Amino acid sequence: MNMISRMVSIAVVGGAMALSVTPATVQAGGAQMLKQCLAERAGEPDQKRVQSECRWKYYEYMASYGK
Repeated sequence: MNMISRMVSIAVVGGAMALSVTPATVQAGGAQMLKQCLAERAGEPDQKRVQSECRWKYYEYMASYGK
């Protein structure tokens, strides 16, 4: 739930719920996902590979939103 709230801002417009995905929320979600990936894998011996794999996850995330 917490991760969803970081990535997607919910706007109430005229009493109706509407999902508002803005470039800023996409960027913030991507940055958070990258930090989390790096933190989760901090103890692994090959940090260069970990950074590369986490960066690819970030790129795929951003590409999925067309950014």
